[in-house]
Amino acid sequence: MRVRANPDVSEGRAWREYFLHVPVGYAGSAPTPLVVYFHGAGGSAAGAATRSGWSRLADHDRFLVAYPQGLPFGQGGPAAWASAGPIDYGIDDLTFVRSLLAQVERRFCVARGAVFASGMSSGGGMAGYLACALSTQIAAIAPVAGNHYTLTILGCRPRRPVALLEVHGTADGVVPYRGIPAGLSPEWPLPSIPIWVAAWARLDHCQLRPAETKVAADQTLFTYRRCAPGAGVELYRLQGGGHSYPATLGGHATDAVIYRYFMSHVRGRVARGG
Repeated sequence: MRVRANPDVSEGRAWREYFLHVPVGYAGSAPTPLVVYFHGAGGSAAGAATRSGWSRLADHDRFLVAYPQGLPFGQGGPAAWASAGPIDYGIDDLTFVRSLLAQVERRFCVARGAVFASGMSSGGGMAGYLACALSTQIAAIAPVAGNHYTLTILGCRPRRPVALLEVHGTADGVVPYRGIPAGLSPEWPLPSIPIWVAAWARLDHCQLRPAETKVAADQTLFTYRRCAPGAGVELYRLQGGGHSYPATLGGHATDAVIYRYFMSHVRGRVARGG
């Protein structure tokens, strides 16, 4: 599917593209959850739609999945996401996502309280950006190995709490778990993942001492409790994990764990299986 775009903020393109997976049996009569999944840098919407488990899960649990296509960063550069805002190359991905959501909501019966965002790497950073900038539309996010520039570059001022589930490996060599200090990267510093998650817990008005649970030999779940109504914050720390999308979390398929988390943070009443 395509949405109109401003060429000045879309590398000269008048249209932006995304794939939309409509679950088998969708009738359009009941408000249905929507997950927006952002591919990683160098990836594509088509690749995410065919190789991730989200479409298969959507058919089983009856929800919509949108796979936006990122733009190349510079001539011949990899397709990625401007998750720090329209700073480099002038790309405004926030405007693109707003247009995408508006179009999907016009054409399908989307549950307004069950719009979620997830993504890998640069796509995870984009999910975090949406939580900051579209908090009235996005109920929960789940970045995987996300690069969260919003905390260090843009600042994050959500208008209402958004639930967060973060997944990150301690041996990530692309988006380091301990961050990138400004002394090493003055233009593109990154917060450590524990600092980013704790900052989000403050935004969600959570108790700031998380509960710690070992869910697998190399996986620990940190859960912040007593958050604002409807909010929540969780971090899956993958000991020795690299820059990759884990197959499982706590012995269950990662996509299913994320979607279960999403559905536990719906705003209002939503049909389970549209």
